[in-house]
Amino acid sequence: MTALDPFELDDGAYVLGALSPQEHSAFEAHLSGCAQCRERVRRAREASSLLERLRLVDLLTVAPPPPLHGGLSSAAGRRRTRRRLALGVGGLAAAAVVAFGALVVPALVQDDGPTVRAMTPLVDTPVRASAALAPRSWGTEIEIDCEYDDSVPTTLPERLEYAVRVVARDGAQQTLGTWAISRGDTATYRTGTSLARDEIGSVEVVTTKGRAILSLSE
Repeated sequence: MTALDPFELDDGAYVLGALSPQEHSAFEAHLSGCAQCRERVRRAREASSLLERLRLVDLLTVAPPPPLHGGLSSAAGRRRTRRRLALGVGGLAAAAVVAFGALVVPALVQDDGPTVRAMTPLVDTPVRASAALAPRSWGTEIEIDCEYDDSVPTTLPERLEYAVRVVARDGAQQTLGTWAISRGDTATYRTGTSLARDEIGSVEVVTTKGRAILSLSE
């Protein structure tokens, strides 16, 4: 990829949901063939999660952009504004790590906050995923980041559907919802359970027929 890539600055806006439907579709199609953009999306998601984790959102005040001048369309101006805003969020997250690193790390250890961990494959599959579990007052929030690797030979269909299954320590199971992913794409699925973090035995990615393909043990 070169500096002329028209999607180079769209990762932050994509993660924040600031792209228009047409821009979102075009960027997702681009992701299937651009490893650099996929990596930037991953880093942007980590930055966004860090901001939520530190609860900095209420402290941030984003000034309105300056008026657009002649020769710039309003649509182009809005897109640049979204990019600046998204890049600003990423920069603030990085600054928070530098400025508060000595305080943040102990906090993560003390309250057992969400840590992104790779899920273990249970079958031979080109699908990879990582998961993060975050304690909430109502239970546990679960985020799954999934990738359908198009570089791995497979006879699986171009589009796959999966569900999240939570297995409690007492053996009870909950299926929390489904999502779809196409070859070469990445997907992030967020869901939750009323189970407390310490009540969860494992989190699984399963087929719609209930076969577990990936697992994360607690």
